[in-house]
Amino acid sequence: MEEWGSSVMNMVAVSLVVVAFIFYMNRLLGILPYLLDGVLRSSPLANLEASVRLTRDRNALSIIAFFTICLLASRYDAYTADFLVLFTPGVKTLVIIGISLAAFWMRLALVYLCAPRRSSRENYLLAARTFYDFLIVAAMLLGITAGVLSIFKANDLTVRTVLFYEGGFVLLVFLLRRTQILGNSCGQFMALLYMILLELIPFGALLASALIF
Repeated sequence: MEEWGSSVMNMVAVSLVVVAFIFYMNRLLGILPYLLDGVLRSSPLANLEASVRLTRDRNALSIIAFFTICLLASRYDAYTADFLVLFTPGVKTLVIIGISLAAFWMRLALVYLCAPRRSSRENYLLAARTFYDFLIVAAMLLGITAGVLSIFKANDLTVRTVLFYEGGFVLLVFLLRRTQILGNSCGQFMALLYMILLELIPFGALLASALIF
């Protein structure tokens, strides 16, 4: 079978992501203090959202981060649906990107369909948009980890296991932060309901697609 790294499509995708990160490096350094501080408390994330320039940079970087995570998922078989064995590594990457985009659009649709019409709407959207902040944090953490482990010749199973634990940790912190932010305006019970509906359902659908198909 063709190796993942020998696929021209995969190598082009990796090169584009690396070039994009280099191009946006200065902007990444500009928002990095907010992102790292946001892991510990929610106020830096609100400060980032209050700046039009920083929000614009964050949104652009989150797109790069999305494709980075998709490439890592393809490279280390983090998404293991049985039907993927029918495809070459390059096509498999495209399929994973497509499925991830479907889950993302499901989440985005739910966010705007469930948005309140009252004064808490601004806080609601702030909580929802922290997803983009933690997407960048996850991409940096997972990418650095995969790179370091590869340098030390770790096997794919070890790398995948470590990435799963790190991804789970970032997801947990994200859910805590978004619940904390939203709980300030609508109460913890409603914040938990929003978390289940807007975050866990799309993520669960993504996992279910891997298990069912």
